[in-house]
Amino acid sequence: MKSTIIALLLALPVCSNLYAGQLKYELVVDDPANLLGDKRDKVLENFNAAVDDWGNWIESASILRIQINVRTNTDGTGRFSGRSYSNISHHNQGAIKVSEESAIYKLRTGKSLSATDPDIVVEIRPDMIGREYWIDPNSKTRTDTVPEGMIDLVTVFAHELGHGFGFNGWSDRSSGTWKNLNFVSLYDELIVKRSVDGLPEFIGKNTSRVYGRALPIFFVHDTYTQQTVHRDRTYFCSISESQNITHYGRFNPLADENDLSFFGLMSGAWVNKHKGEGLRIKVGRLDAAILADLGVPVDMKKLF
Repeated sequence: MKSTIIALLLALPVCSNLYAGQLKYELVVDDPANLLGDKRDKVLENFNAAVDDWGNWIESASILRIQINVRTNTDGTGRFSGRSYSNISHHNQGAIKVSEESAIYKLRTGKSLSATDPDIVVEIRPDMIGREYWIDPNSKTRTDTVPEGMIDLVTVFAHELGHGFGFNGWSDRSSGTWKNLNFVSLYDELIVKRSVDGLPEFIGKNTSRVYGRALPIFFVHDTYTQQTVHRDRTYFCSISESQNITHYGRFNPLADENDLSFFGLMSGAWVNKHKGEGLRIKVGRLDAAILADLGVPVDMKKLF
């Protein structure tokens, strides 16, 4: 089922939309400098397609509040980002509080942690759009060929929404340990270190069932480009410590990784499958299984 706009309030630099589909949401776009310009409508269509992609798996009657902040590239990375806006205490693990992200709470209970705050915030850098991120002109079908060397914008939005839905936490990115002794996230709680080499893996029961074993979590040191052989084919992927913990796959050196993580939406490094084409990834069973382990209501019949 695809989302359709059922109400629209136009304003610059802020607009508010209400979308009703399999996954309902209200959208506020904060673009004070009108940086999206004439790309605005198509960018929002691509964003809606990304929500639809997750909506194929998530089962909730809740109406999420999502805010997109359009900003200049001040940090030099050009990256987009996504996160839940706030969190609430879920349970204790000994003396440590385990928190639930605002988006998970909303999808699970139908309630908001705030009467006004968004459940998810996505930050975007418009200078990347058209240069590295390709706007899909037909985002409802997603059948057009992505230009070589570019990444489909729907894919990028879906990835950042994944962080907003719960791929997030407070583990130390350089060590993988809990750096805050007072609280961790539901995602943090399900990451353990392998006894054989100390590398992290995600042990959620649904995820392990889909993957066939515990899921290797992305963990490297430093930033570099790595040549990787997977199923007798050679790939190049960009490696960065900033991707650690909140993404899966890409052990260094690569070990016992299967296609679900190697080509997955929430992986720590994306690779192009086909020469001459850019990159498009859809939300997969592995991504949905992880959300199910975090408490997000997921279509379990579709998952298994």
